[in-house]
Amino acid sequence: MLQRTTLAVFVRLALLLACAQAAAAPLTVVDTLGDGVVALDGRWAFHAGDDPSWSAVAFDDSRWERRAPGVPWDLQGAWARDGYGWYRMEIHVGPTRPASALLSVWIPSVGDAYEVYWNGVRVGGSGSLPPSAKWIADSSSVIRLGEARDGVLAIRVWRAPFLSIGWNDYGGLRSAPRIGLSHEVMLHVENQRNVAFRSDFSYLILLPLYTLAAGLSLLAWFSNRGKIAYLCLSIFSVSMIAMLVASSPLGWEAPLPWLLAVNRAGIGIRDVALWIMLLWLLDLRRSRWLVRTTRVASVWILSVVAVYLVVLLVLWPSQWAHVAQEIELPLAGLYAVPGLLSLVIVAVAVLRGKRLTLSNWILAVATAATQLLVVARNVSIVGLRFTYSSAIAYLLKPLAVVHGIAIHKHTATDTLVLAALVYAFYWDSVEQRRRHALLEREFANARELQQVLIPEALPGVPGYALTSAYRPALEVGGDFFQIIPLEAGSTLVVLGDVSGKGLKAAMAVSLILGALRALAEEYSSPAELLDVLNQRLCGRLQGGFATCIALRLEANGECRLASAGHPAPLLNDGEVDLAGALPLGLMPRTAYAEQTLNLEADDQLSLYTDGLLEARSPAGELFGFERVRAIFANGLNAEQAVESAVAFGQDDDITVLILTAQG
Repeated sequence: MLQRTTLAVFVRLALLLACAQAAAAPLTVVDTLGDGVVALDGRWAFHAGDDPSWSAVAFDDSRWERRAPGVPWDLQGAWARDGYGWYRMEIHVGPTRPASALLSVWIPSVGDAYEVYWNGVRVGGSGSLPPSAKWIADSSSVIRLGEARDGVLAIRVWRAPFLSIGWNDYGGLRSAPRIGLSHEVMLHVENQRNVAFRSDFSYLILLPLYTLAAGLSLLAWFSNRGKIAYLCLSIFSVSMIAMLVASSPLGWEAPLPWLLAVNRAGIGIRDVALWIMLLWLLDLRRSRWLVRTTRVASVWILSVVAVYLVVLLVLWPSQWAHVAQEIELPLAGLYAVPGLLSLVIVAVAVLRGKRLTLSNWILAVATAATQLLVVARNVSIVGLRFTYSSAIAYLLKPLAVVHGIAIHKHTATDTLVLAALVYAFYWDSVEQRRRHALLEREFANARELQQVLIPEALPGVPGYALTSAYRPALEVGGDFFQIIPLEAGSTLVVLGDVSGKGLKAAMAVSLILGALRALAEEYSSPAELLDVLNQRLCGRLQGGFATCIALRLEANGECRLASAGHPAPLLNDGEVDLAGALPLGLMPRTAYAEQTLNLEADDQLSLYTDGLLEARSPAGELFGFERVRAIFANGLNAEQAVESAVAFGQDDDITVLILTAQG
């Protein structure tokens, strides 16, 4: 046993001595097969250019340069060089190898496409070389070399013309290949990928968080389509998911141009979504110049993204690669400038700091930190096109390593931004719920006020039978009617409709009815009443108006009436011919005509608001005058008339008041 070990050591020393004396190709002795993989980290013979004969075993590479495999050729005197380069190394397999052993080599990472030759025979590679160039983002591969024996390992490398965004795409061997028995190499590769996966904090933590944020924000947007910020959060999260998946440690066999295109598009779309969210969450949507600037920047960056996609997916992988290289440099500047808008939005919000909540301050700080880091990285990366700078190495250095998990600066800031966005959205939803509850209380107060102003129980009117029905389109409406007994034994009936809906219309109704009650006894003529009421309302309805019809009923059937732009009532099944007039509140000096009707026993006078006429079916058909006349001709009471219109399709407040003379 001792003799055998001594012989092995002697053979190795003899080979190394011969190599040194003859200045031959670099030699690596592999005599530990079965004990794990061996790193081919010695000096490799390297030569720029391309010649298929360089793969031959007998080729003399003694005059080639000697280069370390863990340092790309950019950093060994060939900065910014593209095209071909060859690596060669002689492998000697020691005598201590298992019987029928099969040899494999793992090529960890190469920029960009490559072919592997073993003793002059092509045995594998990654991507494809020109003229149909294709290079994979994860260029690592396991190459089977066959039976374990001595040989020459040659790697033919082709590097694409690099772009400023391809900062890590250095040419040549980026790390040392590993050689060993096939099963040992596969086990080593699996272990390396498991370590990379476990140590990728961004993939393990951010991907599930962004997925959850995308789903929840999309559901929130579906429930409230007016809240565009929720949709933007979903788009923001999906963009981050796409970029995380594209850069995942799982080893996607996807072309590098496609993954860079996903990155460029993802960053651009993410920035646009972030700007819109910042405008919403920092309460800057009323700043017209900032909104216009955001729109211009959004169109700008999305246009640049479209050009980037053409450069990356069409020009770069073709014979126009050097054209793509020249176009991309100014394109990178055009791409980076709009990204500063996030800082502008945050700066404007900070200058209005009294309006910021704690959640908004956190969002502002997180966004500013992230954007500053992005700007620093972009400047450093673009600078690499001309000179190697240590700045990018510092920016890419992990912030901390916790139990083997590297936490990078950009990962920390991205996590902070996501947390700040979720926190800001949470407090925004809390504030929205508070405002909604306050509005509900206001509507409840308005409903109570309207119930006081619009009678639920009708007073008796001497000589008449009355039915009424009121149905607002919203919680509170703009229709009104009043039945006011007068001292002379007559009765004042007023029915009208305020323009608009909701709380504003209800407040206008309270103003009108208050004025009516104050004027009812003083003005016995309906025309005079409308004239004075119009003068009081002008300038007090905030640009709105009100239609109105006023009747003074006597027990003997006499009815004096005047209209202020209101639909004419129906007497039995025919429309009463009323003179036209302007609604209340439009012009201070408006004359209203008055006329008299004499109602006989069983005559029916039907008053209604235009919501009855304008009820609209799902197909868009109006209820119309003919249907209105038909329901009154059929003897329906007020409640039945309203139900007919609501069933057809209510679109506005509806009020119906029917008076039947008793005789």
